[in-house]
Amino acid sequence: MTPAANTFSGNPLDRSSNERRDRAWLEATLADPAARYLAFRDLDPLIAGGEASPRLAWRSRDELPDAEGEQVLLGVRDATPHLAVDVSAAPPADLDALAGGDAFMGARDAGAALPLEETGILAQARSMLDWHARNGFCATCGAGTVPRLGGDMRRCTACDAEHFPRVNPVVIVLVARGDRALLANPTARRAPMYTCVAGFMEPGETIEEAVRREVFEETGVRVGAVRYHSTQPWPFPSSLMIGCHAEAVSAEIEVDHEEIGDAQWFTREDVAVALASAREGAGPSPDVGFGVPPPFTIAHQLIRAWIEGGE
Repeated sequence: MTPAANTFSGNPLDRSSNERRDRAWLEATLADPAARYLAFRDLDPLIAGGEASPRLAWRSRDELPDAEGEQVLLGVRDATPHLAVDVSAAPPADLDALAGGDAFMGARDAGAALPLEETGILAQARSMLDWHARNGFCATCGAGTVPRLGGDMRRCTACDAEHFPRVNPVVIVLVARGDRALLANPTARRAPMYTCVAGFMEPGETIEEAVRREVFEETGVRVGAVRYHSTQPWPFPSSLMIGCHAEAVSAEIEVDHEEIGDAQWFTREDVAVALASAREGAGPSPDVGFGVPPPFTIAHQLIRAWIEGGE
């Protein structure tokens, strides 16, 4: 079964990586009066349309408050530059005027509600603004850094070291053994929500090796064959979720409580009930006593593929 596009993908903007190297082009693009700006307050985007038809709320340069912070050129579409801008430092009255009838929305909630291509723009914008906020100083010498190439990199003001955004690879896997799936509860303090095992890749690892290590470290279960499913950008702050299915070669669970709260084997029938409840936005199903992640997550799509495709 061909996987559907995951939320936070489908970005339609031309990132214009080559054009950014042309100083004249970049200056003209950043000064373009037709440019559209997506404002973020504390990394939450400005959203128009309310709950009925949410969409990204683009603004013109003249509509931005005077106290805007970092700006990042996201790309160009239909000859129009699109930028992200941090307005967190603006006075509350200015933020209210900027929002007008729209509202700042949590990025996770926005990702779950926006059209697919707009979630891709959101992922790029949020990750880039967060990266700039975290990299104001040079990791080589400690001096200040300044943005270059429209925000595609930062350069040290002292040693000229160049710093580029990084994406952290994370493996996430639906482990199955016959008609049972291994799901984990990240923390016992949460509602009875079970999801796929996940963890950051380490240097010198393949995807398959990372899957086997993470599953064993967190649950004590040994994994054999690993199959790739799809990927999902995850802008919290900037990861790439690498989704896989895997076959367990052992069944005994030994939970590492430093990593997760619990892990259990669930039958295909019970997982199907929990999946249907999540697709309806109903949360944990009272019929089976647990829930699975909502549809905008890659974990949901991995579980759905196992249920519907017989993975």
